[in-house]
Amino acid sequence: MNSREARSLVEQHFDAERALDHLTALTRVPSPQTELFEADPQVQAFIRDRVRPSVERMGFGEGMIDGMGNYTLKAGMQDVGGVLLIGYAMTHPPGSMPDPFLAKIVDGAPYGIEGPCVWGRGVCEQKGCLAAMLEALEIVRAFDGALLWRVAFALSTAGETGRHDSIACILNGYANPPDLAVVGIGTANRLCLANKGRLDVTVTVRGKASHSSMPWDGRDAIEGMRRVMDRLDALPLAGEHPRLFSVLRQEG
Repeated sequence: MNSREARSLVEQHFDAERALDHLTALTRVPSPQTELFEADPQVQAFIRDRVRPSVERMGFGEGMIDGMGNYTLKAGMQDVGGVLLIGYAMTHPPGSMPDPFLAKIVDGAPYGIEGPCVWGRGVCEQKGCLAAMLEALEIVRAFDGALLWRVAFALSTAGETGRHDSIACILNGYANPPDLAVVGIGTANRLCLANKGRLDVTVTVRGKASHSSMPWDGRDAIEGMRRVMDRLDALPLAGEHPRLFSVLRQEG
């Protein structure tokens, strides 16, 4: 099957109404970030009670819930290579957003979008992409044995914490890791290649109180933090990842 035939088959099996149903169902189940982070019962229940049954009703068989509550499904071919679809369960808290979990269908025109939209917390970031991935799995199932690659799906308990232990737990479950992954996150429908990476550093600057008549006896923490920022600004961060550069060059 060439790429044109595959695209035609995808378009044949894509169901916009079904994708919209996936999105409204996901939006109606709260999974916000709290002080419990990935261990929050709402996040865990969203994966276990909402998403897992939806995926397994498609006929792929049973997936797996790991020690952090992540859900993983390995569909199709033998356990080698392939592509991994990665979704996130956790959203920002609703805050002052009105009706964050009603999943109201609204006209997309005021937002510059043609067609209907769903109003709800997490739709523009995690849950819209997650609905798209569920529809992608529906299409994968429709290929019915014509896949040449393994297609896997993972729903991470993370989403807003910026921590890596959830995805590490998912990948540790693979004897042969996927060749590539598609991460579902809000990018305004743009394809973004790779990731610039992230390094978390905690800097503590301590001050010392003093009377205003004797400032030399104190230590200004704000001035200390300004010096920290100056040093960070001066760090040489230039450089290229050789593999990413080669992919960009091939794409032109």
